[in-house]
Amino acid sequence: MTSPNVLSFRPLTLGGEPAPADATPLQAPCNAAAPIAWERATDAQRDRARRRLAACERSDALARDSMARADADAVAAHEAGDSVRAVERWRRRIRDLPPGERLAALLDAPRAGRPRKEWAGPAERVLWDLWCADWLREEAPDATAVHRRIAAIAEARRWPLPSLDAFRRRTARELSHAEVVRARKGAIAAMDLHPHQTRTVAGIRPLEIVNGDGRSHDLQVRLPSGKVGRPVVWMWQDVRTRRILAWRAGEAESADLVRTSLHELITAHGVPERLVVDQTLAASTKWMTGGMAHRKRWRSTAEELPGLLALLEIRYSPTAVDRDAAGRGKGRGRSKPVERAFGDLARQIDTHPLLAGAYTGRSTQDRPETHRTAVADWDTFITVLEACVAEHNARPGRRTEAAAGRSFDAVWTEEIAATTVRRLAPSQAAILLLAAEPVKIEADGTIRLKCGRGAKMPHNRYHAPALVDHAGREVVARFDPADLHGAIHVYDAAGRYLAEAPCLLPVGFADADKARAHERARRKVRQTAERSVAARRDFDALQEAHRELPPPEPPVEPEPAAVRLVVNDRLPAIPPPARQSTELPSKEPAPGERRGPRLLASLRSALEDQ
Repeated sequence: MTSPNVLSFRPLTLGGEPAPADATPLQAPCNAAAPIAWERATDAQRDRARRRLAACERSDALARDSMARADADAVAAHEAGDSVRAVERWRRRIRDLPPGERLAALLDAPRAGRPRKEWAGPAERVLWDLWCADWLREEAPDATAVHRRIAAIAEARRWPLPSLDAFRRRTARELSHAEVVRARKGAIAAMDLHPHQTRTVAGIRPLEIVNGDGRSHDLQVRLPSGKVGRPVVWMWQDVRTRRILAWRAGEAESADLVRTSLHELITAHGVPERLVVDQTLAASTKWMTGGMAHRKRWRSTAEELPGLLALLEIRYSPTAVDRDAAGRGKGRGRSKPVERAFGDLARQIDTHPLLAGAYTGRSTQDRPETHRTAVADWDTFITVLEACVAEHNARPGRRTEAAAGRSFDAVWTEEIAATTVRRLAPSQAAILLLAAEPVKIEADGTIRLKCGRGAKMPHNRYHAPALVDHAGREVVARFDPADLHGAIHVYDAAGRYLAEAPCLLPVGFADADKARAHERARRKVRQTAERSVAARRDFDALQEAHRELPPPEPPVEPEPAAVRLVVNDRLPAIPPPARQSTELPSKEPAPGERRGPRLLASLRSALEDQ
């Protein structure tokens, strides 16, 4: 048995008939370079190469039997149906090559480097550039229209014009499929040329990874608000078993819809370890993802308050988004298995007999004749939705990796019995029913919520006496969006409960009773603070403690190491005070008076002073 790399052929005889089957087969090229040309060749080119090699070997065999080389080439050319010159040229081509490279060397010479007739001149090269610039556009213009525009340019410049088929042949010859798809269909379509990734759920436990998404049904339904529109359903699906665990219908895809459906999931089945959703605003709001890393939406700061998923220790994994050249994003439906469930459920729900006449079609080109002939009521839609989801989970014969012919319910029932599930107490799960908003406590202990504030309308205010001690801090206010005039629950940044704050409703401008009650509340706050301060403040003890303190000792001034006089001629000196003389003022004796007694008295006084 020959090797897969061996290509067998039957040599020709002198009469042109095939040689016997036991003839020695020829070896296909087996070195590093020859197989590339051999694999790229067509079957017809390979057959011609085999016939040429057979003719060369026939000529060599006749030459070894003492036949002249010219005669041997003539015989081989006659048997192969080619000219003698051709056989001589083939022999020269493989003369110094090993046997493994001879077949590849005898292939037809490639046309690369040989100019084609329709593209020989410079004008044709310019027209080819114009073709590429016009045909390779995102608008994907028709080739015939592009050729007509190029023909007008060539006619105005008196240039020869290649045919449309010549443009198409050169396009197929020189442009790759990826280049054409990128230019005419966009960046996302070019990335889709890469094969999709197949992921396995082996080793994943039930409720370990849950994915969710919302879908607008193609139905005309009278919504709870009284309007007629398309209802939106948000669903949570277990990745391991593919079972729909929880769902909630609403008028729009909002954070409240995601939050209430998550509450239903957790109360019915337990707390999942990871949530996989797309980057929709409804699921990535800070109420849900505050404090989570890599959420790919909003600006994360160190002062950001924890969201619902952070409090419940649920990992948040948003799916990637492909963006085109204009920056527009497109989600990856393959990232969430729930997208496939939507395709099955949409066919069941939207075309259900109880909703006949309400189906609008998937697009304006796919509308039935009964389009908008009926409007389904909300209760009927919920009934159909509940029945279809139950049938979707219970349907046997599923071909997923975990189901293997069973239903999603059967897989879930079997595997959840061997799984440890985290559960919340009813009081803990109640937090899922409340919306959250980060706020700052004002100096008087009030909180202002932005939620529910209309245009040019004031905020709702809430107050609790315990919040005064936390004035100026960032806290989380959790509230029922359907009852904004009710009390709210306040938590600090670490998730600790602070207080329940009722709403401060406005009162009438001339309501004297409310004014008196407000004034009594203000006085009560003052009086309570005064009594607390008086109980803590003891001035008598403070004064007695100060009286018992010893008197302060005078400080001892240290002596300097040396003293230097300041010498400065410009500094005016103050003259010392005049010294008082101890001598008595002289007094001339009166005529006829003796001086002796007065002089003795002066001397005696001076001696006493010394």
